[in-house]
Amino acid sequence: MLKIQKENAKLRKENDNIKKENQEIKKELAEIRRNLEVIDKENRKNNIVIQGMKIRTNETGTVIPQAEKFMKDYLDIKVKVKDAITLDTNVCLVKLENGKDKEKIMINKTKLGKIPTEKIYINDDLTKKEREKQNQLRKKAAEEKKHGKNVNLGFNKITINGVVWKWNKDKEILEEIKIRAPVNIPKN
Repeated sequence: MLKIQKENAKLRKENDNIKKENQEIKKELAEIRRNLEVIDKENRKNNIVIQGMKIRTNETGTVIPQAEKFMKDYLDIKVKVKDAITLDTNVCLVKLENGKDKEKIMINKTKLGKIPTEKIYINDDLTKKEREKQNQLRKKAAEEKKHGKNVNLGFNKITINGVVWKWNKDKEILEEIKIRAPVNIPKN
């Protein structure tokens, strides 16, 4: 009986050690995933995705000239495209030389609304995780609009009837932002 108790104690200790090791591995894996997400986001920071544009490759198989012409014709800006890749029939990933060119595009993309014949959208090149978050926000926005609420959708946040909801990265949920009332400080 004593031998069985000692063996059980030994197995419990081994089990506890395995649990601790497992927890450490999970923490390390989570850290690695966060680091990969940061690297992925950094690699995409100067990229945009154009949806709805009719894409035709040239004789060399590239769409870079078409992407640059699109920016000039529709947005009235000249940018340097590092690379352009067709992702789908009407979807193109455009890698820009620098952040200033991307900023010009994002500021001028409102001009696309003036094109009567086509619906073309320009968005940031998001990571998979960011796309999932934005899809959840879009679903929430659509649901609230069905109920007649005034909804404004932004990146990682949504405003519903004046109340701002923001994505909590740590909890991976949408939370209402509590806005503190301004404090009046008497002047002396």
